[in-house]
Amino acid sequence: MSMNLFYLVVAVVSLCSIWLVWEIAFREFFLAGFRQRLFELRLYLFSLAEAGRIPFDADAYRAMENLLNGLIRYAHRMSFIVFLCSTWENARAKREDPDYVDFGQLLTLKISRLDPDVRAEVNQILSKTHSALCVFMAANSLLFKILAVIYFAVKLFRPKVKEEVRQQVFVIEREAYLSAKRGSAYLA
Repeated sequence: MSMNLFYLVVAVVSLCSIWLVWEIAFREFFLAGFRQRLFELRLYLFSLAEAGRIPFDADAYRAMENLLNGLIRYAHRMSFIVFLCSTWENARAKREDPDYVDFGQLLTLKISRLDPDVRAEVNQILSKTHSALCVFMAANSLLFKILAVIYFAVKLFRPKVKEEVRQQVFVIEREAYLSAKRGSAYLA
């Protein structure tokens, strides 16, 4: 019985160590990278306005600026669990509140009112923001990382099917196909 207790203690200490290393080192690294990407996107949006391609007081510019500023400011709170909870709350608000305004649809509407060439660039900024957010949430999730390590470990150590067996399966499948094509119940 004491060996089981020993293994339990080792497992708990190992998990606590992984969590501690994650919190101290890696989480801040991913957060800084995400914020840096958002700063770059905000700078690109600003450069469009500075060049006179989109007015600073345009609704689309202000909405995109607010989106990027909000993500930069509250990036430390973004996680997969928060995303799931906000998605659930968003769906509930759409059902229950007749005056609910969907920010995503409103932003899309504001962007659609821009000139076509600028619209494409602002949509590209929005798309890159979505991509950066998805990558950050995946990178920020310790559970996701653990599941990814398990998946790749299983994939790496899974017994490989020999090429010879693959060839035999291919021949059998081809013969079955040809037999079915001819309408015959006998293999060729």
